[in-house]
Amino acid sequence: MSRGERNAVVVERLAEALRLDSGASILALYGPGTGDSFVCLDYQERNLKPALWQLLRSAGFDRVVFGSVGEPLHFLDAESRDMSLTGRMARSTAAPGMGRMRRLNGPQGARIQLPPPAQPRGGTGEIRPGGTITAPYAVQTLHSYMTQPGVRTALVIERAEDFFRHIGAIRELADRLGMWVQDGVGGNVCILVFSAATMDGVVQAVRDQGSATALADYLSRQGVNSATGAAGRVPEPGPAELSRLIHLLRIRHGLVIDDWTEAAKLVGLMSAGEPQSARTWLNRLSKVRHLNRRTLSAWVTGEPDDRTALEELTELTGLTKVKELVNRLRSLAQVQAERQRMGVPLPDRSNHLVFTGNPGTGKTTVARIIGRLYREAGLLARGHVVEVDTGDLVGEFVGHTPAKTREVVDRALDGVLFLDEAYRLTEDGRGGFNRESLDIILTRMENDRDRLVVIAAGYTHKMTEFIAANPGLRRRFPAQNEIEFPDYEPDELLQILLGMLTAMRHAVDPSLKDLLKRVVTGLYLGRDPATFGNAGEMRNLAQALDEHWAERIVRTAGPAGLRAAMNKPMMPEDVPATYREAAR
Repeated sequence: MSRGERNAVVVERLAEALRLDSGASILALYGPGTGDSFVCLDYQERNLKPALWQLLRSAGFDRVVFGSVGEPLHFLDAESRDMSLTGRMARSTAAPGMGRMRRLNGPQGARIQLPPPAQPRGGTGEIRPGGTITAPYAVQTLHSYMTQPGVRTALVIERAEDFFRHIGAIRELADRLGMWVQDGVGGNVCILVFSAATMDGVVQAVRDQGSATALADYLSRQGVNSATGAAGRVPEPGPAELSRLIHLLRIRHGLVIDDWTEAAKLVGLMSAGEPQSARTWLNRLSKVRHLNRRTLSAWVTGEPDDRTALEELTELTGLTKVKELVNRLRSLAQVQAERQRMGVPLPDRSNHLVFTGNPGTGKTTVARIIGRLYREAGLLARGHVVEVDTGDLVGEFVGHTPAKTREVVDRALDGVLFLDEAYRLTEDGRGGFNRESLDIILTRMENDRDRLVVIAAGYTHKMTEFIAANPGLRRRFPAQNEIEFPDYEPDELLQILLGMLTAMRHAVDPSLKDLLKRVVTGLYLGRDPATFGNAGEMRNLAQALDEHWAERIVRTAGPAGLRAAMNKPMMPEDVPATYREAAR
């Protein structure tokens, strides 16, 4: 296969995660994608190993070597194996420097110290007929590959945490890694593939080995410097790969697309919600004959829903001013997306938003709708929403916060990062780690502005203080991008409450509706304007009504008549006394 042919099959999410341009000799891959399948540009399904092989060969590596617990060294192609058979493997039991203290310094100049390794055991270190070598000499052989001049080599260690645990020569391997980083290996690279979902998990897995703490420190620094470091997260498939996945199943299993004009919307639905692996989608879609929006909506949201984002916005209770502002954003997103398709330079403007208002006013719901609107307009590839608070971003010790924050932002790429109670990031305390997280978010908001929309939400007065706390916040959240969510009016609150009761399959007696209107009005008039819970208050009321209704029908119908009594409507006597007192 020529290099051009190999380039035609490289999959995007793997190419973006593998930092071959970082200048580092040791690279790390982690994340949910390391255990996934990939639908490559040639519409073929591959697992990580052949997909990596394709990528590395297309990048110009002459030899690609794989190492794993079961097969310390093996190859996928005859060319790589033949290059490794030229001459005998290095047999020395101690390469230069094996007894010296080693230091790793990565592409950012960070240096860590490695302890002197134990001396390796002697032996021949020859390749067996099956393309593997005996485990005791894997480290020496790896070193000979990585330092051999004239053969550009990529070494891939699969499930690196297991490899380190079982190789029996972790200190020797750690020392060799130190040599490769410090002394350079002529453009060769060692790629450590971890099954851990996060960089914190990678570092902890290596640290648990005991003899590789220096390597763990090195990897930790790569995670902190995620923008330029040597660690890359392999995510779930993006829209382009999901589109190929649909076509693969159409060809392989005869999957029928009910409406081809909605193909892009189908991919958008697959991209929405909690990210799913390619294997999950391959398994799901291989079991259905027809694919349509209703089927996908049921998988993504748990309920069939054919509504567009605009239709869902229109059906929300109240929020008239919010709807007007969101419609303006929708129109602007459509224009921006069309400019992108036309190749017209986009105006330098921010798409990041501030939502202010009390809890329960629909901020999170509208954030999800905006993600969908931007996806449907073509401004965001996925439009999913990652909802976090300060605890999801801020760590407990030095170096922990950058890794946590960057991993959250990485998950939100091509979608919306929803920061609930964002003002906490500028408050004092937490050892300054919250402000450290905010600085990282501000940087990513600028650097990834074409792939990320950040929505910061919280109480109105606290968000005013939040914006004023850092000059960078006002630049990224201009005043015209602030949306105020007012408290719902009593009639709107009653409509929300009745909708909740309907969703709980309750019939409501007309006499109860009159009482509930008075109760809701009383709650509204007696509210604390700074903290009123709005829809949350209605949810509490709905739950209290349900509990009292259940107690009443069990008491009056008894066990034998319970099934028949389940259809009895709610009555005024089901309103708890504490709520009756609020009635106006």
